[in-house]
Amino acid sequence: MRALDKPKASGKKKDTFIIDALAMLAAMAVLAWYYYGERALRLILFSALTALLLDWFGNSLLNNKQAADPLYALFTGAAIALLLPASSPYWLPVIGSSFAIIAAKLPFGGKDNLPFVPIAAGIAFLCISFPQMVFSYPAVEQGAEVAVYGSPSFAPSASIAEMLSKNNSIGVNVFGYLNILTGAIPSPMGTGSLLLMSGIALYMYLRNPKMFISGAGFIATCAIFAVLFPRVITGRRISLLMELSSGMLLFAAIFLVPQKTLRLKNPTHRLLYGMATGAVCMLLRYFGAYEEGVCFAVMLMNGVIAAMTSPRPVKSRKSPVLTEKKQTEDAVSSERSVAYE
Repeated sequence: MRALDKPKASGKKKDTFIIDALAMLAAMAVLAWYYYGERALRLILFSALTALLLDWFGNSLLNNKQAADPLYALFTGAAIALLLPASSPYWLPVIGSSFAIIAAKLPFGGKDNLPFVPIAAGIAFLCISFPQMVFSYPAVEQGAEVAVYGSPSFAPSASIAEMLSKNNSIGVNVFGYLNILTGAIPSPMGTGSLLLMSGIALYMYLRNPKMFISGAGFIATCAIFAVLFPRVITGRRISLLMELSSGMLLFAAIFLVPQKTLRLKNPTHRLLYGMATGAVCMLLRYFGAYEEGVCFAVMLMNGVIAAMTSPRPVKSRKSPVLTEKKQTEDAVSSERSVAYE
């Protein structure tokens, strides 16, 4: 596929994306603070500072300071914290951010050369290493102190993703809908509000429409799966609402899936990339080991894009005349060697 070449995208647009993304993460942090208090802000702060310091120190150690990107590092660390429960111990997002920077960013240089989205790598690592912590969410009780996972007072509540994995449905009433819209549901502490995530998606789309062709394909494919293959018996509409508002799906559509599409010049290829990522995401949700598989889907398709856009060695084609001349010279040299002997 010729169109899958590395594009000549301007650094300005990429920096604009990260600045806009950081502003939207700030809005998500406000929501997390509203429902979970200062603990949520501390989790975000520790994770973001870890990513920032490791990015600076690692690139200094590797004598590659030009690859250090403070804004991207802050974005990575803050996003990882916002995708975790508010009940996470403080070291959990720190480990996730450390893995994201050390394993998925530093070895590859600047953010333009990354084969994988570090956020997806960090969350995937935490899902594999600490699945119970990653998918155990506290109840949403505004003003109440959040109990830490593993403490005697911690009591996990069922998230929408967990309910779907067990074929359970939300309450089909106005209160159930309002809770999903406002974020008053157990979920990753920054992604619970469907209303907020929809507003963020609209803002990011208006800022860079071409970049979000893949995100649109991703959401459309997930929606088709939700309608055609519902996991709840309360109807296809409820299935669609639950699938799109659960877990990290909308966050991935807004921030993770579009990042690698700068490598794709053709809009059709961007759309197909998003659709393929959505299909893998839903298959992992239906048949995977975890209630949420979007980060694994993103990483898998990142690998596909990296393989398809990597430069291939150009084989030199020798001229037939030169090849024949070389063969003649070799033959003459061989005859002289025999005569000498």
